[in-house]
Amino acid sequence: MGENSQQMIFLSVSVILFVAACLISLRLTGQITETLHEVANVTKGQTRSVMDHSKGSKTVLYSGTEVVLMIHGNTDADLSIEVGGANFKGREDHDEEDLRNINLHTAYEIKYIRNTQGRLITISFNEVVGEAGTP
Repeated sequence: MGENSQQMIFLSVSVILFVAACLISLRLTGQITETLHEVANVTKGQTRSVMDHSKGSKTVLYSGTEVVLMIHGNTDADLSIEVGGANFKGREDHDEEDLRNINLHTAYEIKYIRNTQGRLITISFNEVVGEAGTP
């Protein structure tokens, strides 16, 4: 084959591919238009088209017994557990007198405190008023 024949075949294939791409984009544009018209017909009677079905996170409650077990199980020296103002560091022997202030039959709400790097530094337990024990 001559050089002119190869150029004509290349040009013909290029034109065919270009026309096919144009036809496909025209068809997709038509489908998008039909979809938008259908959405407009479905939502025209609604007062608002965006529905909010998100739910807030559920509060996790711990019993006083679980809090005491967490204090005894804490082996991280950088992590402190705070219960009602009393601070318990990891790897320390805790006085039983300090732990007596924790009511074993009361529910506690947990709060995690992190530093600017995202590392957990404090777990804070606050007594929940009106709740007894865990759910």
